[in-house]
Amino acid sequence: MAYERVFPPTTKSTTKSIGGWLILVGIFMVLGPLFNLFHLYTIFSDIGTVTSYPFFHFAFYKFTYVLSILLDVALFVAVINCTRLFFQKKKSFPGFFNFTMIANIIIDIAIPFLYFIAIHFNYDARASLGEFYNPIVIVTILRAVMYAAIWVPYMKFSERVKNTFTL
Repeated sequence: MAYERVFPPTTKSTTKSIGGWLILVGIFMVLGPLFNLFHLYTIFSDIGTVTSYPFFHFAFYKFTYVLSILLDVALFVAVINCTRLFFQKKKSFPGFFNFTMIANIIIDIAIPFLYFIAIHFNYDARASLGEFYNPIVIVTILRAVMYAAIWVPYMKFSERVKNTFTL
C-alpha cells in the first residue's frame, strides 16, 4: 500500500509592509503632528493679542474663539491617533484617516464663517465675508480639499491599503 505524503497548506501572509504611495502618507503622518503642534503654538501665543480686540467682549465671538481652539486641539489629537493607527497597521486607520481629512475641511470652512457671524452681527455690520475668507484661508481650504480628493479614494479603494492595514 502506497502512502501519500500530505503537506499542510502554506500559510502565506497577504499583509504587506508600508510601501508604494503609503510612504507619502507615512511622511505626512510624521510631519502632520509637528505642523499641528506649531499651529497650536501660534494660536496659544496669540491669546493675549486676541483678548485685547474691542469685539472680544461679545459672547458669540468668545464662544467662536474657544470653539476654534477646542476644534484645533481635537484635530491635533485626531492626527496623533491617526499616526498611531498608521504605524500599528490597524484596520481602522483608513476610515479614521478619511474622517480626519473631511473633518479638517469642515473646520477650515466653518470657523471663518462663525467669526464672520460674530463680528458682523455684534460689532460691525459692514464686515464682509471676504474679509474672513482671505487668500490664506482660501488656499488652506483648497489644499485640504485637494489632499482629500487624492487620499480619501486611495484609502477607500487601494488594494495595498486593504492588505497593509489588517490588524
